[in-house]
Amino acid sequence: MAAVVEHTAFERTLAAKGIAHDRGELRGYASDASFLTLGVPSLIVFPRDEAECVVLVDLAVKHGTPLVPRGTASSTAGQSIAPPNAVLVDMERVGACDRRGHRRDLFTPLVVDAKGEVVDLAKASPDDELYLRAGAGRTSDEANRALRRFKWSVAVTPSSGYSTFGGNFATNARGSGTPAYGAFGDAVRPVRMVASTEEGARVVEVA
Repeated sequence: MAAVVEHTAFERTLAAKGIAHDRGELRGYASDASFLTLGVPSLIVFPRDEAECVVLVDLAVKHGTPLVPRGTASSTAGQSIAPPNAVLVDMERVGACDRRGHRRDLFTPLVVDAKGEVVDLAKASPDDELYLRAGAGRTSDEANRALRRFKWSVAVTPSSGYSTFGGNFATNARGSGTPAYGAFGDAVRPVRMVASTEEGARVVEVA
């Protein structure tokens, strides 16, 4: 009964903050590409940006509620499934939404150099050290489609190109480009993330 009360308070705050969530038919979220299952999560939340992730982590710390992040659920090892007492966090919208909160798979790539300065890809050289700045909800396939017109691609693209950048980083995924650039994490420079502390959420940037 206590868990139900906690999640109800959890949901009231989410609703007050305008953060999308659902407690309806969640059986489709009980597994991922691994076909393992821990049961149906109690609640699923759909944050759209960093600010909503901060609110969500603050809530989780306050209520002692475990969070399980989920991208496109391409994991074959069960990383994106949650036990019944947990809140599943669908990360697909993070960094991939317009101002109205709608996810857009077609986007203009923002590319920077090693100093973090914006680069014009039409004038870039193959010898330049370039980085795509993208949200955790973006997928390798989406990024490569956005970069293709400039004749560029992401350095490391996992075989499941529909996996999100957040998931690729969390699992240090491998794929095409690995022999030259290493695993996905080796091709990433700074990562901005929302971490949890005993006091609540903390935004950190890790090089």
